[in-house]
Amino acid sequence: MLRGMSDRLALALTLLFVFLSITLCLCYAAIFVSPEIALNPFPPSKAALNPVIAEDGAGAGALSSPQPIRPTGTPTFPPTWTPTPTATATATPTRTLTPTPTFTWTPTDTPTPTQTPTNTPRPPKPPPPPPPPTFTFTPYPTEPTSLWKGTLIATWVNCGSTGLFGKVRGPAGDPIGGVWVHYWADGWDGAWAESKSDYWGEAGDRNWDGLLANFPKAGRWHAAIAAGEGSHEYLSNTVTADTSDFCEGHGASQWIEIEFVRNY
Repeated sequence: MLRGMSDRLALALTLLFVFLSITLCLCYAAIFVSPEIALNPFPPSKAALNPVIAEDGAGAGALSSPQPIRPTGTPTFPPTWTPTPTATATATPTRTLTPTPTFTWTPTDTPTPTQTPTNTPRPPKPPPPPPPPTFTFTPYPTEPTSLWKGTLIATWVNCGSTGLFGKVRGPAGDPIGGVWVHYWADGWDGAWAESKSDYWGEAGDRNWDGLLANFPKAGRWHAAIAAGEGSHEYLSNTVTADTSDFCEGHGASQWIEIEFVRNY
């Protein structure tokens, strides 16, 4: 800021000096060309009127009497008087100070750290998925695959005995006699009961049954239609049900009702 102001002041003073120099030269030139100009403080016309100080030593400050000057001879002039121009000083232009540019700080680029690649082992490719299963069309059978169909009907509570019972009947509901029902348990080979041609019991609810115990007995029992007495060749599906050793409360059951229906 201060340096800029000093440069401007020096330039102004230089221009003022040049202007005054040119003006002074012009004044001198005008006085030389016309001595009687008003700018001349000592014109020739005023010089004749000034008193001449005596030089004869008559006394300091004594004035001599004016002596008339008589011209002698004839003045000689050149054919044509041509004023010789006086060289006028030409101001040499001063070098203009060029303001020095202000240094502007340029931010330095900060190098960005380069990540060094690391050799990461690629995981093994997963095994290809197994081929989709081939679906084979299996036609529905025109008739049941087994001769008999067994179904669990219900369980009953009885505090005096435990067993299985039910019906062996045809598609129309008529009882079929002479059919062997095999019932057993895991670890027990079981027994076989032959169905009768008529229903009996409460409201005709059975034509076969098999006693397991004369008390509440817990166990898991299986039943199916067998090809004959003592046979383990089954003509129906296997029906499984559980009994308990208590005859009161939730989950109590002693008698299992199973129905076998001939499919054709």
